[in-house]
Amino acid sequence: MSTALTSHGRALPVWAYALGLLWIVIALGASGALVYQHLSGHALPGCRAGAGGSGGGGGGSMIAPAAAAPAPVSACASLEAHPLGSLGGMLQWWQARQRGERLDKITPEQAWWPVSFLGATYFAAALAAWLVIGLRKRRVGVIVPWVARLGLLVSLVYLAVIVIAQKYCQYCIATHAANLLLLATLEVGMIVSSRAPSRSSHARPAAARRDLGLPAVAAAMGVFLAATAALGMMQSQKADADAKLSQAQSDDAAKALKAKADADRAAAATQAAAAPTKLPWGDRGFTGRWIYGTRVAAVRVVGFSSYQCPYCRIIEQELFALAAKHPGKVSISHMHFPMSSLCNKHANTNMHPNACWAARAAEAGATIAGSKAALEGKDTTAAANDAFWKLHQWLFGQGGSFTTEQLTAALPGLGFADTAQFMTVMTSPATDKGIHSDIESAIALGLQETPMLYVNGVELRGWQQPGAITRTIESLLASDPPAVGPEADRPILAKEKYIEDWRQEKLIDIPALADRTIGPADAKVKLVVFGDYTEPNTGKVHQRIRDSIKGKSISYSFRHFPGAMACNPALASLKKDLFVNGCLAARSAEAAGLAGGPDAFWKMSDWLFENAAGVSPERVRAGALSLGLDAAKFDAAFAANGLADVGVQNQVMYAQSISVDRMPKIYVNGRWVRQWISDDQQDVVLDRIIADQLGTK
Repeated sequence: MSTALTSHGRALPVWAYALGLLWIVIALGASGALVYQHLSGHALPGCRAGAGGSGGGGGGSMIAPAAAAPAPVSACASLEAHPLGSLGGMLQWWQARQRGERLDKITPEQAWWPVSFLGATYFAAALAAWLVIGLRKRRVGVIVPWVARLGLLVSLVYLAVIVIAQKYCQYCIATHAANLLLLATLEVGMIVSSRAPSRSSHARPAAARRDLGLPAVAAAMGVFLAATAALGMMQSQKADADAKLSQAQSDDAAKALKAKADADRAAAATQAAAAPTKLPWGDRGFTGRWIYGTRVAAVRVVGFSSYQCPYCRIIEQELFALAAKHPGKVSISHMHFPMSSLCNKHANTNMHPNACWAARAAEAGATIAGSKAALEGKDTTAAANDAFWKLHQWLFGQGGSFTTEQLTAALPGLGFADTAQFMTVMTSPATDKGIHSDIESAIALGLQETPMLYVNGVELRGWQQPGAITRTIESLLASDPPAVGPEADRPILAKEKYIEDWRQEKLIDIPALADRTIGPADAKVKLVVFGDYTEPNTGKVHQRIRDSIKGKSISYSFRHFPGAMACNPALASLKKDLFVNGCLAARSAEAAGLAGGPDAFWKMSDWLFENAAGVSPERVRAGALSLGLDAAKFDAAFAANGLADVGVQNQVMYAQSISVDRMPKIYVNGRWVRQWISDDQQDVVLDRIIADQLGTK
């Protein structure tokens, strides 16, 4: 008889029971923290909530280099977006496998029931079982160890995923490590128990074999089901809240589209008498070079996207389904915006490393097909357009990721027998021309993330909610809009969009720090800037605000969000400092405030921004003394692990809780300013927002 089997009916040692309880509590706390982050949207220390979309999320975000220095997407968010990070992701991965497609990550909407939910309910059930085991004089029974062993296999799988993906989420690691230690403690405890002398040795083995531990199992199942039901209700409430926000945005877009349909109808009636006007998008109107469907249509969709953007792929599937359902009424136009610095000078990261090659592949196919049609005396535009859409659909089917071998294997089936010619055209610099043209069009429109969608020239907001674009287009078609060309569509350009983006942002109540705020308490405009004294753009924003707020109803609060790992856990996944002296500078400002009050804080802040390039412990101390601060008080506050450190840490933790993910991150009256200055530095959006709120021009 095995040692494990004969030990099931015997009591675990007290030390093993106590240690096991500790591991369960740690695992439950770590997994529960991830559940809290998912449901509340408040980032945990070291786990920044997704950006732009990610981020947050599933789409791609573009951050202009002049606007902000981004913090990296957290390992926690990356793992939840992994196909194995949720039950929904596993389903999507399996369906992709059935279609012969690759799936590297999923969108937040697809990631229903994250693995953190399973972990939290599992360990809540384990805690219930463990407490019952304690009431049963620490007798484990037969079933519990085997459930724990199965849990070990699951933890090993996810630890492997963490290592392979190189996304080291401390909460995930703590959960799985505690699970491993729980099983190790249980196994060792059972071995020790089996070797200990039994007080009724002749009866114990038979009892052990009969003891399944059913009370513990029943308690665990009850808690597991109850916890699952509770999480299901909370997730449903969160989904409802998200849906209402997205629905409100899509409703606004639908109203605007219906109003535009009426305007288009009136314009069509008087078109013959109208004088020709110069169109801002040229003779072709507001549309891309590639159109799926008819150019003149009741519904004209223009989308900027990247082939490696998961959200873009979902939107494309919806759009093609709508075009098939309403033939002749819905046209689709694609414009490139690869989220890769390899071919996009406006993307300061290589978020989608294969996106440029994917865009080139689509363009190369169109070029080759057009040239072939010209030689054969056929319609070159139609041939190029047809070839583009064939490749477009194949590229989205691959998630934008492919090897040279995979591409060359697929080309003959797509109508390109000469694969060598295709690769030559694809790698030609000339292929980038159309891509760059699309990118500049996106920048002119103020693109911040992909996809960016327009329906009849009106930007569609709230598209993140599943089915939003379908509902919007179906509603628009129900109003019987006239079939017109893209010349009728005039989207607002970046200058207006930046202001509108700010108005659409979620309102956040950011408590004022009286000793870190200047300006009247009842100011019409309340500015809050999260940033790093040594980050150049934070300095530009600070100086601009300082120069412009005098004598106006404006208050200004500066909050620490340093670009160094030593005091900012949000940078942990980057494994390097963005601004190495960020913590030192923040601690210096806090020490000045502690030593000399609010005025000293602001004087030191100004000094730090002016001397950002040469920050060092010796220089900041000299700077503090030059401002008239008491040396002893400053030194005491500035000391390592002193009150200044505590002040910085408190502000960083608060910044993470509201998903601050870049420096500077600027809020005006509680709404995030996505783009405070244009790429060309000519349009200071922040000034225009402030003027808007002050009621001045």
